[in-house]
Amino acid sequence: MTSKKELKKLEETGEFVFHGSALKLDVLEPRQPYTYSKTENKMIEDGEPSVAATPYAEIAIFRAIINSDNEPKKHWSNFGASIGHGSVLIEFGANKETLEQAVGKHGYVYILNKKDFSPRNGHAQEMEWRCDKKVKPVRAIEVTYNDLPEIKIIERK
Repeated sequence: MTSKKELKKLEETGEFVFHGSALKLDVLEPRQPYTYSKTENKMIEDGEPSVAATPYAEIAIFRAIINSDNEPKKHWSNFGASIGHGSVLIEFGANKETLEQAVGKHGYVYILNKKDFSPRNGHAQEMEWRCDKKVKPVRAIEVTYNDLPEIKIIERK
């Protein structure tokens, strides 16, 4: 079974949230989250230090492989979700340079007990869940470039 299929099966149980990282970790520790502010045109602090996770395995795979550790000035990626007819549609985007940098990379998706986390904005289908304490993963699954979901190439000007 591929890593992606195994993660999808774990997602379907509804018992877990997922955290993607390029790093191999034994424990996930709270970190200061940031978000991009369009009004300030920069990254700003977003809440208290926490461990961030998602109930959507594809987002964790994306974050494990698509990250700014190589040439951050050229890196650009995003993802978003919409809810329609009771289901969640997640879309991923990145520029060409970011996708080229990701070829051959691997990362880790950490499987975490959902009961330790709360949805960021209180909605059960929220993309981001947070925990304000150290978290020991149930397990980690290595993922590669080949596990990535479909990503739309977006050239930014």
